[in-house]
Formats: sequence, C-alpha cells, structure tokens
Amino acid sequence: MSDNIATQWVSVVTGAARGIGLAMAQWFLQHGWCVALLDRDCATLQLAVSGLNEPQRTLAVLADVSELVKYSGASERVPETASS
Repeated sequence: MSDNIATQWVSVVTGAARGIGLAMAQWFLQHGWCVALLDRDCATLQLAVSGLNEPQRTLAVLADVSELVKYSGASERVPETASS
C-alpha cells in the first residue's frame, strides 16, 4: 500500500477473491480507496489481487472470517501494513 496511506481511505473486503467481494474491491479501487482483500482461498486470492494490477493500493490477506482467531489476526495485520 502507498506511503501516504494515513491520508487515504482503506476498505477491508471479505470474500474478496471472487464474486461480489471482488466486485466491491474493484469499486473501492475505482473510487480511490486502498483495499485489503481477505479470503480463505490463497491461490484464487493471489490471482484476484494480481488481476487488479494495483500493488500500491492492495493487500492480500489470507483469512477465514468464520474462524475468530484468524479474523483477529487479519484485523491486526491491516493497520500494521498500511502504516509501513
């Protein structure tokens, strides 16, 4: 994500590797947001993020939000990465 992330909006999208989640990630990117894309399917997530072609404004996070422990780890990772 970009160096000026503190002045930008950040969206966290779950189920972001395909379907509605990916469409939402695309919408946020088209409207100037940075996006953390969360999904439990690593290969599909990587393909989706690569296809967005916005490496400075996207972050792929492997997470299954149905498992609270993994979700809390993802929620900690987004601000850490965004601020670096």
